[in-house]
Amino acid sequence: MNDIDRPDQYAEACCIGSILLDKSHYWDVAELIGVNDFCYPPAKILWLAMSELADEGKPIDDVVLLRDRLGLSPFGDESVAEVICRLVDYVPTGVHAAHYAKVVAENSAQRQLRAVIQTAAEREGTFSEQKDWILGQIDKIVKREREHKSIKEAMVDNREAQSNVRITTGYDTLDDALGGGLKGGRYCVIGATPGTGKTELAMNLALSMRREDKAARTLIISLEMRSDEIEDRLTANIGEIPKGASEALREGRALSSTREMYYDRYMKAVDDLAARPIILWRPWQLTREGLDAKLAQLSGEFDCCILDYLQLIKRSHPRERQFETVTEASILCKQLARRHDIPFIAVSQLSRSSGKEARYPVISDLRQSGQIEQDADQVILLWRPHERGASDELMRVDLAKNRGGQTVVFKLPYNMVDGRIGNIWNGEEDF
Repeated sequence: MNDIDRPDQYAEACCIGSILLDKSHYWDVAELIGVNDFCYPPAKILWLAMSELADEGKPIDDVVLLRDRLGLSPFGDESVAEVICRLVDYVPTGVHAAHYAKVVAENSAQRQLRAVIQTAAEREGTFSEQKDWILGQIDKIVKREREHKSIKEAMVDNREAQSNVRITTGYDTLDDALGGGLKGGRYCVIGATPGTGKTELAMNLALSMRREDKAARTLIISLEMRSDEIEDRLTANIGEIPKGASEALREGRALSSTREMYYDRYMKAVDDLAARPIILWRPWQLTREGLDAKLAQLSGEFDCCILDYLQLIKRSHPRERQFETVTEASILCKQLARRHDIPFIAVSQLSRSSGKEARYPVISDLRQSGQIEQDADQVILLWRPHERGASDELMRVDLAKNRGGQTVVFKLPYNMVDGRIGNIWNGEEDF
């Protein structure tokens, strides 16, 4: 059943369909329009249900909409599921939700203006009285648009005011370039080819980041490694013991020589890790909606978030291409950083061709989406000389993008055995 017979209804259907495809765009739309801007009943009912969930701090989920919010279908002969599927079919992707919302807002203003003109034609009064009434009604419409803009600006100002606190990374050169550390509301990408050490740097950051002289509460979302593998790496780092020994000790299969050498340090590292404010989440698979919902659930419980890694987020719609999935995921990471007022650090793959060529990586090597470069406030590119055989290696760190700040290239010592990345390189050896 298709009951859409007007362009303004079609725009509203596309707007709601875009949100149903990617729930993270609800907040972008909510800054532009409200429930009274809808004239198409199914779109209005679904928007009202979504708004109620958002106001209660709950994730906007299809199952919740079907089960808890709408119950018996308010759409006549069509079921709620049929209406949702129909609206989703109007759009191929959710990326244009804000554009559709602007069209809906424009159509709403025009309907209000037409209503004013029609009412004025039926009113009685002198020309002066009619003129004053019409101008008064138009002023209300204009004032309402200004209120929308002022609310949006106030939200931005509020986020900026809350984002004065910096989270230091533990790396002096990087903190200096960042103006004192990572800032809330900022989206940072760490990019490198496989095996370079991007996950190791992310884990080192999780252990070294601090907020106001206290360890920063860090949410680690691992899509590549199991939880026990992440714990082994963190324990090895803290205890300065080989990663293999950490794993063997945890599994109870360490040789007597290994136990004698590392057991005490390992147990102290285990206790140290348990006392740290680190939340480790290892979902079996993760969509954008799942990421959005998890952060909403844990809102206020973490100071920063690390995602390892961006290209492993699953598509939300069967028709999505991988390029579109990574694009939408990057947009969501940017939104989540701003919404939760946290530094959001996403690990990203670089194209393998960049590792085969005799050159340092550049931002354009970020894999599968130019959107990452556009969204990111900071981009950190890693490179190290793989042909070097020693355990202690140089790591080249390139802060290639730093929105509103300086870029910098510097060297750090990287110990492949325990995964520790030191703060300052004191050697004279260069690349």
